[in-house]
Amino acid sequence: MRTLFFFLAALGAAAAESGPEPSIQYAIPFTCASLESHVLERHPILAEKAFEIEKAQEKVRDVDMGAILPKFELETGMGPAPGIRAVPDTSQYYWNNNLGLVPRTGKEFDYSEWGPFFGIEMKVVQPLNVARYRAGRRAASRNVDVATATFQKEKLEVSEEAQTFYFQSLYARTLRDALASARVDLDKAQKKMADKLDEGDESVSQTDLLQLKAGRYALDQGLNEAELGLARTRLGLRFLMGWPDNATPVFFDTSLSLRSEAIPPLDSLKVYTLRDHPDLKRLTNGLAARRELLKVAQGEMGPDIFLFASFQYSKAWSSDRQSGGKDPFAVDPLNELTGVAGLGVRLQLNFWQRYQKYRKERLELRQLQRTEVYAARGLLLQTEDAYVRLLKAKADAEDAQKAMRAAEAWLKGAAMKADLDASENGALVSPFRNSLTAKRDYYKAVLEYDLSVTRLFKTVGWTLSDALGNLRPVTN
Repeated sequence: MRTLFFFLAALGAAAAESGPEPSIQYAIPFTCASLESHVLERHPILAEKAFEIEKAQEKVRDVDMGAILPKFELETGMGPAPGIRAVPDTSQYYWNNNLGLVPRTGKEFDYSEWGPFFGIEMKVVQPLNVARYRAGRRAASRNVDVATATFQKEKLEVSEEAQTFYFQSLYARTLRDALASARVDLDKAQKKMADKLDEGDESVSQTDLLQLKAGRYALDQGLNEAELGLARTRLGLRFLMGWPDNATPVFFDTSLSLRSEAIPPLDSLKVYTLRDHPDLKRLTNGLAARRELLKVAQGEMGPDIFLFASFQYSKAWSSDRQSGGKDPFAVDPLNELTGVAGLGVRLQLNFWQRYQKYRKERLELRQLQRTEVYAARGLLLQTEDAYVRLLKAKADAEDAQKAMRAAEAWLKGAAMKADLDASENGALVSPFRNSLTAKRDYYKAVLEYDLSVTRLFKTVGWTLSDALGNLRPVTN
């Protein structure tokens, strides 16, 4: 017990010295495209949704397996069986030339003697409704395409989420670095002003120093928001990538900037939408599947045509097991050898139940056909809406950049005046605050543009990998 106590104490001391688990940083930096590919491979919900495609493929196999000998039964059994003995049957007589009128001989079970028994029976049925099978298989194959399109729609959601976290993380990091640099400049100006007050410089007043300190609120608030944004995006990326809590991704981009993908004109985007959007693919394949299911329901109202075969053999080894003998009416209930094969037709007499199923399938097909009328139009309008939003976001980013440059020039001029004349230090507060606001507005506008590109790709039906395969980057 004492040894165990010292062992546990030493283990606790070692754990205390080791401290918290160190952060893991991955050596290969992630671009937005590589990050998205990594997330699409590791996202837990996508891994779960991928099984829906396999389930749809298994249903095709079910149709194939159900078409080949759906009924193929083989039964066998063994055990003891009683013997059979001959007894006179006084209910039936026949004329014998030597003996005259004598009773017929019957048989009954003799439970005083037992012997082994063995029996085997086989039944085989092969349907011949080939057209119904082919329609059902085509419907199952179309359902595989529907499941694939549904999975692609899930990938679009995850792709948008990954890109959003990527650009939000860059936005928070860029804003944090810019504000940290501004805080260093503000600290220098504040220290310089405090030193002049201590030296008794009359060109600097206490009011100027207090105004400068009061202007730090916007700066500190922005830094706090940037740190919060970094922490939240880090949490989201860990979940998307399936990483441990101490993992920290490294990005290839060090600051937020406008995306370089070349955006096609609106007409081309509409063509891409009609070609690639998973909702349209799901609707098209769903309509094709419903048409085939309608054929199946229509075929089920007719007769079932099939080939069938049956074989039965049973044998009991006990006393007096001579099946029949000379008398054709002396049938042994245990010894049997029969077989039959032929062409069969089965007609379901509950016609109205089958017809009701046909009407239900027809109604669902008509409902999908009505959806097809407006689905493409609605997606094209969404693409156009995303496109005009992107144009506005790009114009806002360009205007915000001009405002930021003007604010920086104003701050630079005020700083030069303050260097020449210490009494102008109080005039730094207003341009400094406007410069911070302009930087925040600019990077926010850049973030909105980058995210609008992501939303446009999603509206067209593209992940970032799909978009890079259809577009080429802008070369300066």
